[in-house]
Amino acid sequence: MGFLTDLVGDLRRRLEREPLDESRLLAIAMQLPPPRPFDRALRGTEVPVVIAEYKRASPSARAIAEPDVARQARAYEEGGATAISVLTEPTRFDGALTDLRAV
Repeated sequence: MGFLTDLVGDLRRRLEREPLDESRLLAIAMQLPPPRPFDRALRGTEVPVVIAEYKRASPSARAIAEPDVARQARAYEEGGATAISVLTEPTRFDGALTDLRAV
């Protein structure tokens, strides 16, 4: 099997063991600020459009990122990134939803 197939399979098995509390997720989502208009950022007048990526680790390289995700996000923004992709997958990329909130 391929990497993505394995990743999705692992996630499905984890969700079968530990289902998400949808009402709790909805309550959390309702407290968050509105999302930024990603599509508008990609159609902006700045060229080139750069989507930076934050991931704490990768399966092949292990730990790779600045541990202070907010500091890294500021550096990306100051460097001209139009958007930031945040990997939140915990088992292979050591990510978390807190990283997304920090960005």
